[in-house]
Amino acid sequence: MILTEVHLLESRVYRGIGNLSKSKAALTSARTAANSIYCPPHLQASLDLQSGVLHAEDKDYKTAYSYFYETFENLSSQDDPGALGALKYMLLCKVMLNLVRRTHRSSSWFTCQLAMLVGGRQCPPFNQARAQVRATSRS
Repeated sequence: MILTEVHLLESRVYRGIGNLSKSKAALTSARTAANSIYCPPHLQASLDLQSGVLHAEDKDYKTAYSYFYETFENLSSQDDPGALGALKYMLLCKVMLNLVRRTHRSSSWFTCQLAMLVGGRQCPPFNQARAQVRATSRS
């Protein structure tokens, strides 16, 4: 498990310095190491989140959305506050794919998930995004 975490950290560091090819290679090594052992849900969520980020960097937003969704499901089942970040990434992928109408149709799902995560706290970025989606869909 430590080897998986080290490769994941290596992938994050390489992404941080802008070397995406080495970041992908380190993530592949992390996934390979994770397949040979029991991988705790939180570590699997971290691997999925990193995969989503790297796919988003390559402008493959559909695949990135899938990884962010897996991360969101994993973290929200554990009541982890990091699930909100995955939900934000999911919404961002929808926007980048220019699926405004589909996002508007599924806004009740996003709203429901957000309400469960935030628990009544105000979340201005989501409120602004929702208002923008509504304004765009009316035009």
